Amino acid sequence: VTGVQTCALPISQTVSSRTITGDLPSMITFDTDGVYNVQFSLQFTNTDSHAYDVDVWFKQNDVTIDDSNSQFTVPSTHGTADGHLIAALNYFCSVSAGDVIEIVWHTESSTVYLEAIPERTAPLRPATPSSIATVSFVSAIP
Repeated sequence: VTGVQTCALPISQTVSSRTITGDLPSMITFDTDGVYNVQFSLQFTNTDSHAYDVDVWFKQNDVTIDDSNSQFTVPSTHGTADGHLIAALNYFCSVSAGDVIEIVWHTESSTVYLEAIPERTAPLRPATPSSIATVSFVSAIP
């Protein structure tokens, strides 16, 4: 692995001579051809008393990537606490300079959403971002 970048999008940084830019919160633009490992973690919250599925998939240049969907079930509320799930996985993709990879999600209920959780005390715990993306250059395109 030549370089690894982890960020809460949108951002623009250079890692090992590769610039990866987030224009919108879900879009990652590449300036160098190659094979990349795109990883994410998404903090889903459900405020309903029923569990709901959420689908997360990838698009490349606004076109859905075949077989890239994963389905997660966000648990229901329990007692007075909301249901929470961290959906996380990685996906290897080949890109050309200027390509855009987008992480897309859909759920069957408006009670399921991405939640950023603020810092908490007693005990002190750091904030939880709603999404984290890590992009690692793997190799040049063979």
